Amino acid sequence: MSCFSDILVLNLLLPYCKDIDIVKNELTSLSGMSDVEVFIDNKTVNDYFFKVTYKGVRGICKFSSKAFASIRNEYLLTDLLNSKYPKYFPRPLLFHKFTSVDGSAVVLEYLPGRSLRALVDDGDVSSYDQAVSVVNDLSKIVNALINERIIHRDFH
Repeated sequence: MSCFSDILVLNLLLPYCKDIDIVKNELTSLSGMSDVEVFIDNKTVNDYFFKVTYKGVRGICKFSSKAFASIRNEYLLTDLLNSKYPKYFPRPLLFHKFTSVDGSAVVLEYLPGRSLRALVDDGDVSSYDQAVSVVNDLSKIVNALINERIIHRDFH
């Protein structure tokens, strides 16, 4: 890489690095927020994802500088789904409009889980009854999304 391209890349990354640090600092300063750690940064759409602890609860935070309404709707939708189907959907913990940068964030409770492939590969779904249980859970999630008109019933 030439000197010119190194400088160009550095100039393109500096505003991005500054923003992510500002977002992390503002999140860390919120009452009840701790253990803020970046784990995904999507530079193309300016979305950042953080692992956080909020008021003692492990959570996942999604920040966006471009989609205020979408982030707010994600919070409201998750609140609705969790109130009706708490076993399958995380609790929304926080919606925050940033003051230090243009953007907003939603913090959702972290629900541990693994993919269906990982369950099968690890031998955790080794019997017919276990497979039926997993499929029933997936069916309940899809039905909840259909009942709330989030996805159309023709999805399946």
